[in-house]
Amino acid sequence: MGESQRLADQVRKAFHGEAWYGPSWRESLEGLGPADAGRRPVAQGHSIGEIVLHTITWHEVATKRLAGGTPPQPTDEENFPKAEFASESEWKAAIDKLFATGNALADTIAAFPDARLDEQRPNNAGTWYQLACGMLQHDLYHLGQVGLLKKAAEKAPVS
Repeated sequence: MGESQRLADQVRKAFHGEAWYGPSWRESLEGLGPADAGRRPVAQGHSIGEIVLHTITWHEVATKRLAGGTPPQPTDEENFPKAEFASESEWKAAIDKLFATGNALADTIAAFPDARLDEQRPNNAGTWYQLACGMLQHDLYHLGQVGLLKKAAEKAPVS
């Protein structure tokens, strides 16, 4: 297994399980509904739904960059979209898209040539390896936020 495939494997584990650190995105989002996604148990913090939509945005951006595209930098509205889910099906669609974009990112990383990982990215000080690792770190950071928000919501008084 090459380095690109190892990186992709780590992204997949973050989403689907068998990661050594704890629950995956699938495990963390299991059982949450649209009301949970919109809850804001931490004042001035993002909701779980906003974090999910933010993560989708960055999957799409990084996937395009790794595939050779030059997507524009997301606007503030694209970076953290408003997350209002009127139904269970809308929330489920967002979760499905999170996994679809996460899988697409993992597939794109897996297909990236190992020999190019240390190349500097165009118009960027970082390498392709740093982008792939950075996306994994980004996903895990936000996954940790989801876990904390779930715990905070469990302890918050019902209004």
